[in-house]
Amino acid sequence: MRQRRVMVLGLLIASIAILVGVFLLHRFHEQAGWQQVDGRVLESSLKIIRSYQSSGGSLSSPVWTFTIRYRYQVDGRTYVGDRYSDDSQTADAKGGKPPPADLLERVARHPPGAPVTVHVAPGRPDRAVLRPMPLIWQPLAFGLGLLALCIAWGLRGRFRG
Repeated sequence: MRQRRVMVLGLLIASIAILVGVFLLHRFHEQAGWQQVDGRVLESSLKIIRSYQSSGGSLSSPVWTFTIRYRYQVDGRTYVGDRYSDDSQTADAKGGKPPPADLLERVARHPPGAPVTVHVAPGRPDRAVLRPMPLIWQPLAFGLGLLALCIAWGLRGRFRG
């Protein structure tokens, strides 16, 4: 009975990983077809979004987030966007250190007035990102799900009794 539960749990985890992979792959392909327009950075900065005291009274590490606002035009109408990408824009500064170098570099690359390429959703000019979703995690999630599914399927004969 215990082995059957393990197999069912494995199949459930595999199914979830496959669904996540399919969803992320769909988002990647969707954004790959988005229109590209020119835009200008209005502002960019780093902000602390969380810093709290632990139960021992010491201050925890701050969590930094990258914020940006940019202006772009579609069909003669001006829009203001604030999404850099669909992935996380936060980073934990271990031990209360300054913001991580990659976030500092991102702010330096996007000073006010800097030109940017804006990726705009077809039919939804108010929905835009500066960096479309990269093709990284989608195949990995999908592949791990398939691997888990194959392993669970291969072990099914061992658990029959």
